[in-house]
Amino acid sequence: LASKSKKVTTSENLCRLNTTICIAHFLITLDPDGTDFMPYMLLSLLQGYNGAAMVSLAFLLINSWVTIVDGGKAKKTPPWMDKLTKFSISFVIFVEIFLAIVEIIVVPEDVASYDGTLNAIKGFMFAALCMLWAGICLKYYLKIRAQLKSGAASSGSKAIKKYCITLLFGMLLGFMYKVVFSFVRMGTKVHAYPYCGGVSLVSIINLMFLIIQFACLFAQNPSKVTKKVAPSTGATTTSE
Repeated sequence: LASKSKKVTTSENLCRLNTTICIAHFLITLDPDGTDFMPYMLLSLLQGYNGAAMVSLAFLLINSWVTIVDGGKAKKTPPWMDKLTKFSISFVIFVEIFLAIVEIIVVPEDVASYDGTLNAIKGFMFAALCMLWAGICLKYYLKIRAQLKSGAASSGSKAIKKYCITLLFGMLLGFMYKVVFSFVRMGTKVHAYPYCGGVSLVSIINLMFLIIQFACLFAQNPSKVTKKVAPSTGATTTSE
């Protein structure tokens, strides 16, 4: 899993993040409703961690693509991107984990409920970050497309262009999801689970976790000897 270099690579970070996401999701599935033995606070903490970890995967990938395009021959990450990535990861940890706990604490008289206004503020903050990174995806998608047309791009840039547009739509969907639900929840107290049963948002969240876990596993699948383009580097690699 680790390279011989002292510097941790993007692929290693992706692998480690996906591993912790899988572990956290396993714990969530032991009591997905937080009604048997797992406190709702702990369940919310695990869900918040997974949300922060998953969006951090996107930040790390975009960081590596910017490094490929603007890093020069040394492939050194531009200082602004390095700082933005660190800030963004710290920011989503604060929003998705710390504020997720606070929004529950402020309504202690009810079980599995949280403050809708605080959740809405959290959503707007997250949405703003999504738009920022969507803009970066769009910028480098257009830049790589121009390089491909001029013949100045590397062979892996074509794949990176596809990854950029994919993450662009992902960030836009994240923005829309957060904004829509933030407006709905403003000024309310939200119950995490329907009183009459049925499908709750928790079910949708768990499905989202599974999809992203399998996507990460597929992107780094070592089970076959094939030549493919690594999402984190854009380089053609052989895996076995």
